[in-house]
Amino acid sequence: MKRIHSYIGFALLAWVLSCTHIEDQQPKGTFETSTDPLAQFYIELDTLGMQTVRFDSVAEGGNFSLEFTPLAHGKIRIVEQGKAVQIQALGGNWEKDSSIYTICKNTVCREGKIILRNRQFVPDTTDTVPPTGECITLATRTLYLDFSSSLDIHNLFPAGVKGTIDSLKADLYQATGLGDSSIHYKTNPIPDDQLWAWDTIRYRGTSVGGQCYKAKIAIILGGTCEPQARDDTFFVPTGNVVWPETALTANDTGCIGGSGSYQTRTPYLPPLDWEYGNYKTMPTPNGVLIDTLVDGKQNYKYRRTNASATEDGFIYYFKSLATTRVTKALVKITF
Repeated sequence: MKRIHSYIGFALLAWVLSCTHIEDQQPKGTFETSTDPLAQFYIELDTLGMQTVRFDSVAEGGNFSLEFTPLAHGKIRIVEQGKAVQIQALGGNWEKDSSIYTICKNTVCREGKIILRNRQFVPDTTDTVPPTGECITLATRTLYLDFSSSLDIHNLFPAGVKGTIDSLKADLYQATGLGDSSIHYKTNPIPDDQLWAWDTIRYRGTSVGGQCYKAKIAIILGGTCEPQARDDTFFVPTGNVVWPETALTANDTGCIGGSGSYQTRTPYLPPLDWEYGNYKTMPTPNGVLIDTLVDGKQNYKYRRTNASATEDGFIYYFKSLATTRVTKALVKITF
């Protein structure tokens, strides 16, 4: 009898182990093994429409739970014993709405998205400013930004005005349109030899009412506490003068004083011809500017060529040799 009982006990143990082994080897469905986002549902509703969405096939059957993020223009209610949801729009002239849904099954949770579009949406085509027949110039905006970074710029038209951007250009770095409502601006890649510390974005657009607008956005880059070029005004009654470089840079100090080590240049347009050596002749609107060395020191020699002119000017560039940041300033000449 003991042998029989031992044999039965051994057989029972083997059967239990065999069952456990088979249970552990049950294959898991795609829902539990995949890490991809779940299916997106695209639903078109009327302003006060309603629609039911089922999730049995997404969860691949079995028991599962549902969760949702709230809608801005509708309500979500779980129905059919937790296997579906009922979406009810709440009215209003909305265009799009969305909700993230989460399905959890056998300790695995995955997300998908429901996207709603209002079939009865009517775009707003009102314009608070009637067309004038001329292109309105908007006030220049000034924005500050670090080197090697980016910025999204909004509010390109006056308050209450909607429109489209017809043309867009940045002088030095990169500006691209993001639809009709904003501009993406970035300072990558930046030059290796000079960090141009400014830029100007120019754009022109047309409102939905047909009014033309144009504007400039001034960009200031890098540390504004550093020494940098600052505007100067000189009175030259004879129309001829020689300035030492220090006459232009005397006020080019940082916020804690001092100009540090620097180099000045008068290139036509950056980044062209920065390294032009020790001598350069450049025309101005009403004269000639000569950038040259005198006794081993940098000087700027100006001569008026238009005897009737009452003023003239030129731009010069100031490069900090410590940081390679390059700024610019206007020298105004009066007679």
